[in-house]
Amino acid sequence: MASPSVNLVSAYPLAVVQAVLAAVVVCLDIPPLIWHAKQRNFAPVVLILYILLLNFANFVNAIVWPNDDLSRWFSGVGLCDIEARLAVAGSTALPAATLCILRKLANVMDTKHMIVSPTRAQKRRALLIEILLCIGIPVLSMALHFIVQPLRYIVYGISGCTPAMSSTWLSIAFIVLPPLLLTLVDVYYAVLIAFRLRKYRARFDSLLSAASTSKTRFLRLFLLALTFILGVFPIQLWVLLLNWPSHLEPFVWSEIHGLWSWKWIPLVPAFGTVLPDRWIRLACGILVFIFFGLGKEAKDMYMSWAASLGLDKLVRRLRSTSSMLYHSSRSSFGSARRSFSSVKGRKTGLASSMTDRLSNTTTDSTKSTNTGEGTASRASDASDVSIRRLEFAVNSTPVQGHGSGEGESVHQNGVRLKGWKWRSSISFGRKRQMTSPC
Repeated sequence: MASPSVNLVSAYPLAVVQAVLAAVVVCLDIPPLIWHAKQRNFAPVVLILYILLLNFANFVNAIVWPNDDLSRWFSGVGLCDIEARLAVAGSTALPAATLCILRKLANVMDTKHMIVSPTRAQKRRALLIEILLCIGIPVLSMALHFIVQPLRYIVYGISGCTPAMSSTWLSIAFIVLPPLLLTLVDVYYAVLIAFRLRKYRARFDSLLSAASTSKTRFLRLFLLALTFILGVFPIQLWVLLLNWPSHLEPFVWSEIHGLWSWKWIPLVPAFGTVLPDRWIRLACGILVFIFFGLGKEAKDMYMSWAASLGLDKLVRRLRSTSSMLYHSSRSSFGSARRSFSSVKGRKTGLASSMTDRLSNTTTDSTKSTNTGEGTASRASDASDVSIRRLEFAVNSTPVQGHGSGEGESVHQNGVRLKGWKWRSSISFGRKRQMTSPC
C-alpha cells in the first residue's frame, strides 16, 4: 500500500515537463511582446499577451497541482476564478486578434481603397475596431459564460483550473460557436490575401512601401496567422467539439445558478495526463517566438540588452567571430572556384596546342606532295605518326584515305584528318577527359 501513496504525493513527469516548457515559452515570448508594443501594433500585442498569460497559467497550475493527492490540494479560490475567465476569453481572443492582423494585411494589398497617409481620425477609427474585436469580443464571451456556468470552476491535476459549462443549447451558442465563426472569417481573409498576393505580385514592393511596412514583417505576420489557421485553430475547435453536450438539456436559471453549485468545487485527479488545450497554448507560444523572436529586429534588441548589461566585449566578439566565419567560408569557396577554373584552362590550352600541332603537320604533308614522290612518302610517314599520336591522346581511330595514288592518298588523309580533328576536339571538350600526349 506504500506505492500508491508515493505516486499520489510525488509529482508526475508531465507536470515537470509542462512547468519547464511553459516557463521557457513565457521567457521567449517577452521580447516579441516588447518589440510590438514599441511599434504600437495593437493586435499582435494582444495576441502575444494572451498566449503569454495562458502559458503562465500552465506554469502555475503544474506547480500547484503536480500530483493526485486530493487531500493536500489547494481549492483554487481566487486563482481559479481569474484563470477560468482568462481561458474563456482566450478561446475567442486568439482568433479575434488573428482576424485583426489578417484584416490589416488585406487592407495593405487593397489597391482600390489604399490610404497612403491616414489621418488621425482614420487611425483612431482603425484602433477602435481592433479594440472592439480583440478586447470587446473576449469580454462579451466572459459575460455570456456566466449565464451557462453551472459550477464555479473545476480543478484537474496538472492542468489546473478549468471553466465549467452546462449542457444546454445556450452553451453551444455562447461558447462553442463564436470561436468557430471567427476562425471562418480568418480563413476568408487569408484566402483574400493569397489572391491579392498572386494578383499584385508585380506591385508587391510598391504596395508595402506605400503602407510603410517591410516585406519580411508582412510575410512573418501572414505566415503566423496562416499557421494558426491551418494548424492550431482546427485542434482548438476539435477540443471545443469534444465538449459538445451529448444530450441537450433545457436551460433553467434556478437549476444552473443554485447556491449549492457555487459552494461545491470538483477536484478531479489527472492520473498523469494533461488536457489537450494546454499543449495548444505551448505550441502557440513557440510559433510566436519562431516568427517574431528570430528576426533582425529581435536580434538587434537582444544585442542592445546585452550591451546595457555590460556585455559589450562579448557582443563584439560574437559579431567578429560570425563575420570571420562568413568571410572564411566565402574565401574558401572562391579559391575552390579559381582552382577549378585554372585546371579547366590548362585542359583547354593543352587541347588547343595539340590541335595546332596536328594542323601544322597536315599542312606540311600537303606541301610535300608538290615536291616529288620521295618527299610525299616522307610526308605520309609524318602524317601517320601524327595520327598515331592523336589516336593515343583521344582514344579515337583516325580516318585513312582511299585514293589510288600515294600522293593522292596523303592529300585525302589531310582533308579527312582536318574534319576528323574538329570532331575530336568537340568530343574532347564535352567528355572533359585528359590523357598525356606521347
